[in-house]
Amino acid sequence: MRGSWAGRAGAAARGAKLPAVHRPSLRSLGRFRRRRVILVVALAVLGLLYYRPVHSYLHTKAALAQRAAAVRVLATENQRLQHELVATQTGGSLLRSARMMGLVKPGEHLFIVQGIGAWRRQRATARHH
Repeated sequence: MRGSWAGRAGAAARGAKLPAVHRPSLRSLGRFRRRRVILVVALAVLGLLYYRPVHSYLHTKAALAQRAAAVRVLATENQRLQHELVATQTGGSLLRSARMMGLVKPGEHLFIVQGIGAWRRQRATARHH
């Protein structure tokens, strides 16, 4: 039982000198604590140094996601407007739009007729009698 307490107790009773148990000295404990404090401080400084870049990265990533969503919405709107533009550039559609705005073809005469609503009502009542 070498190195056990029972063996040591017997050796002490016999008057033999016991081997010294290795205990860290106060000086080495102080160094260990100092190293631990330095390590904690160094990690804290590194954390502070990395905070801004990481925060900036996350903020930029969120802004990029918002912009990408806006681009998708605008692309859909652009596609709809392109289809609408193609549809309005056909002859009949373009002519209807021009007539609604009061435009006439060269050489045509514009006639403005007023009171159509009253005429239609009068005509409808005349038909029923």
